[in-house]
Amino acid sequence: MNDFVSNANMSPSSTALQSASLLRLLLLSTAFIFASAPSIAEEATHTCPDGSATEIVIEAFGFDNAKWMKRNGAGEPQSSANVEGRYELIEYVNFYSGGTLEQEGELYRWTNDGDVSWLMSIDLEALTVTQVDGPYEGEVMRLYADRGICAAYFGGQLGSAVSHLDGSQPLESTALAELAQFINNELKFFAREDWAQIAANATAFIALYEAESEPLFSEPELVRPEDGLSPEGLIQFALKEAVQRTVFQGELDVADARAFEESALFPGPVSAMADRVSGATVEIDGDYQTDPGFFLNDQETVIRPTGLYAAPGEVVTISIPDTAVSDKLSIRVGIHRADMRAGTWEEFNRIPVISSLYDVSDATVSVANPFGGGIYFEVAEGAALGVFEAEISGAVRMPMFSTLPLKGHSSDLETYQNRVDQWLVPWFELHSPNFSATLPMEEGRLYSEPSDLIELLNRGFDDINLMAGRPQERFRSEWLSYDRFITYQGTAMAASYPAYSMVNLKSVGEFLVAPENWASPIRYMDPDFFDITAEEAVGREDEWYINTWLHELGHLHNLPTLEYQEIESNVHLLGSVFYDRTMGTDIDTALQFSGFQFFDRNQAALDTMFSPNWQAGQRLSSGEQPYGIFDNELRYQTRSWARIVEIAGLYGWEAVGEIHKAFYLRGREQGAAINYGVEDDDFIETASSALNRNLGPVFDFWGVPPSTELSERLLSFPLPEAFRSRLLNYRDIAPKTLEEFEAVRAVHAQLHRPDSEVMIRMDWYLEQFDQQMADTIVGRIDSILSLFNEGSAADQDSDGVADADDNCPQDTNASQLDTDSDASGDACDSDDDGDGLTDDQELTTGTDPLRSDTDGDGVTDKDEIDAGSDPLDSNSLPGAASTEVLRLALEEPAQDQVHMGVGNLRGWAVATEVISRVEILIDGAYQFDAPYGGVRRDVAGAFPDVPGSDSSGFSLAFNYSDLTAGQHSITAVAHTASGASVASSANFEIVRFESAFLGGDDAVSLDSASCQLEDDSIALLDALMDGKGRGVTLKWRVAEQGVEIVEIR
Repeated sequence: MNDFVSNANMSPSSTALQSASLLRLLLLSTAFIFASAPSIAEEATHTCPDGSATEIVIEAFGFDNAKWMKRNGAGEPQSSANVEGRYELIEYVNFYSGGTLEQEGELYRWTNDGDVSWLMSIDLEALTVTQVDGPYEGEVMRLYADRGICAAYFGGQLGSAVSHLDGSQPLESTALAELAQFINNELKFFAREDWAQIAANATAFIALYEAESEPLFSEPELVRPEDGLSPEGLIQFALKEAVQRTVFQGELDVADARAFEESALFPGPVSAMADRVSGATVEIDGDYQTDPGFFLNDQETVIRPTGLYAAPGEVVTISIPDTAVSDKLSIRVGIHRADMRAGTWEEFNRIPVISSLYDVSDATVSVANPFGGGIYFEVAEGAALGVFEAEISGAVRMPMFSTLPLKGHSSDLETYQNRVDQWLVPWFELHSPNFSATLPMEEGRLYSEPSDLIELLNRGFDDINLMAGRPQERFRSEWLSYDRFITYQGTAMAASYPAYSMVNLKSVGEFLVAPENWASPIRYMDPDFFDITAEEAVGREDEWYINTWLHELGHLHNLPTLEYQEIESNVHLLGSVFYDRTMGTDIDTALQFSGFQFFDRNQAALDTMFSPNWQAGQRLSSGEQPYGIFDNELRYQTRSWARIVEIAGLYGWEAVGEIHKAFYLRGREQGAAINYGVEDDDFIETASSALNRNLGPVFDFWGVPPSTELSERLLSFPLPEAFRSRLLNYRDIAPKTLEEFEAVRAVHAQLHRPDSEVMIRMDWYLEQFDQQMADTIVGRIDSILSLFNEGSAADQDSDGVADADDNCPQDTNASQLDTDSDASGDACDSDDDGDGLTDDQELTTGTDPLRSDTDGDGVTDKDEIDAGSDPLDSNSLPGAASTEVLRLALEEPAQDQVHMGVGNLRGWAVATEVISRVEILIDGAYQFDAPYGGVRRDVAGAFPDVPGSDSSGFSLAFNYSDLTAGQHSITAVAHTASGASVASSANFEIVRFESAFLGGDDAVSLDSASCQLEDDSIALLDALMDGKGRGVTLKWRVAEQGVEIVEIR
């Protein structure tokens, strides 16, 4: 192939224009997506070994026709065929998208949106691009051109291979090896139109080899075909790859349909007992529109399942309405659509391409795949075909559990379980609006009741979208599957759609099954998921991959990302929000499990504070490091995304969503998603504006200090007072002595191997640690804390409430709970309910220290004890110890009751004097006077001698949803005309939806809901409320004679 390039006869052209076009090829993202570029063709000829000539076409082209490949040392570069054009770029260099291109004399300088600038030369005749300066100085990229196959000569050579294999004309080893290399190289230029000339010999060779030899890749180890297979095996490999790339793509000639024996190894066989469907109908959603405010990897098309499987080599016929025929619609056979050559692999344990994609240019399409596979429609972005029916014949039904509201989809558990038990095809599928999976049947019985997992993952993706600041309704369901090896070299799992985990075993029948298979999402259903000892955590940087799927989903979601090394940082936010908000663990455990270091906020903070950059007030990963192995301060480091988790811990994941939403809205306005290369100041200022708080101190502590100019602008925002207590905590845990540092190191040593990056760093810190370092760390924290004291009110207890406004200035109580509304918060009040008994006394008597009238009989606990009656018995009232009566009972809300929506607020008050009014205070603040004078014959019976006791009630309908969710206190105070008063209090909880009022016919839908009894309550599951799938718990209220929502999940 090198000879082919050097011998090409180039016709003259405009070198500058061609060079500029070629340089556009360099603008490549880490997801290997090219920006579109104009196409400029060059024509030349290639001389075949028999003297015939074939045309060469050299193009500068857009992303559809390009592949970047890595050259493995010396020798021939290994290229790959590309279905759309088979153009090749060799010598992979990690270029980034965007930037500008400027000519400098005969050279060209490319500069990205950050600070990377490379100078390059272009040799159009040699088809090379050479880097003149920069990190890859002297390295060469080569453009391989498309040409026609040397058809006549190749056909004869392939005939020789057949004659060798059938024994009629055997070749000696050297000649056979040269023949195999020629066929392998020439087939890289094979096109569909060449098939007719070689079909007879190609099919004969494939059949002979399959009859005499084991299937290719019978063992799971990766093999480089050029030197790991026999010459005959290399020819078989090259033929099957070329045939799969061309004959079984685009449009099928049914006469060509055949099975490859490797299908039994992967993706697996179809049972001989399986029936084929005839005229099965399934609905397909033919609409697909992405969102310009953000970008998901591989969003150019969306996959729509049919629940049907094509057996290897068998023809399946699919009919759709004429109105659905479109160039935006394709039919795929085989979910494993990853091209392993595009993943920069040169070693394989399966044929590099095993999926087939067919055009839909007619209302009836025939499809087949030598490897078999599930049948799917792929819908291109911008399609508006509506929901249409597809009629399919010749396929086998897959086990499929689907909550999608489409014909052919079903969540009938019995049908699904029966098909799993029958095991007729090698894969089963799960589908829902947010999550889809194609998984091996070996795991089928583990997913025998998938509803809970689907509900968990649907909520998880809702929470991910909330964190990402994106609309709750996703434009596609994220898809998980397995492949026989990693689809992109250098990763543990590609950030692709679908995402593929690796199961590197001999055949599909030997898959590891969950929970041993780390990528299986069924692991999230383990009630002991978060139970892990320090010993089990050791080595998780390399061995415990449970986060890998969520990590790669982070790459796939392309959140707004800072520069430096942060591309491997905020991807872990998906795991953080999923573990915290969806799975319900605490924020620090979520942070630990979201990464590979098992650090909570305190441990991540210590890791941050030990950095010399941090101690110098510089950004992490900036400047020259005094210690070579520590040039990575952020990639995969918990401290790099802990700053965002810190914000979530302070203000909730909704706050993180508001920050990201600001970038989402900016992207929509600009018509281009904002993801990578966000400048530090831009992110900090945008975040501060979104939350109306000066977040500079938060980012500064976590190693991203704002510039001086930005710091001045941020003074217009209030400081994040809640962060003060976190800073004091970090100051407290910072080691002040060598002994304290060694104690920190000992904790790290429990979590990490001695040779891990963390422990190598800790050992270096140990050598450097002295009193000066300790003082520097504390001084750095104090400098950030000083921002909270300059020009701001004192806050002795650092609870975020200024002393002047704090009802307990020396006791931390950010909630400011004051049960008896006496201006002394519960945190420092010895008598929380104000009944005259101290909290300690009430613990002795057994009365409630948070309720002044424990038995609700209208007499305070202190008065009952003084009068000799029982404060725990509502029927035990004081005797006529006094002729004066002043009593009040707050009956609803009752102590510790849960409320939402409109409910009762009621009670009664009697007095020898006339009751003039009843005040209602909530959280210590006056709200209104309650209507007084309601009929209460029960109270009149208890106080027959008190005038007006039969009209002593107060009651009103109160909208509890006007209050924020969480704990609240309420106090009713009855006043007499002479100025006497009595109070009764209770603490209660509010649950509510985000909206205070749900209106409209579609605000609540119970179409897919179910219910179950739970003790004295009813649980309503999977209801659509306030635009989200929810579960709610309802309880019977005796006083209201009705049910009320007491929990929202």
